[in-house]
Amino acid sequence: ANNAVVSWAELAQRVALAAGYNTNAVKAVPAQAFGWPAARPKNSALRSERGILLPDLDNALERWLQATNYTYQ
Repeated sequence: ANNAVVSWAELAQRVALAAGYNTNAVKAVPAQAFGWPAARPKNSALRSERGILLPDLDNALERWLQATNYTYQ
């Protein structure tokens, strides 16, 4: 675990930024807009108080992009 708490939209924006895409293309959409029959939690962030502290999310994204040899085209 790390100290970051982000929404799905914020995660998508960080991935887009790290990969060199325009973050304005990522639009946050509330779960209610999808019309799912089951109720969704308003806050589904996971946290661990006993786990080891991992590098921050942006660092993890950069390492993943490097490990996959991702290049923006």
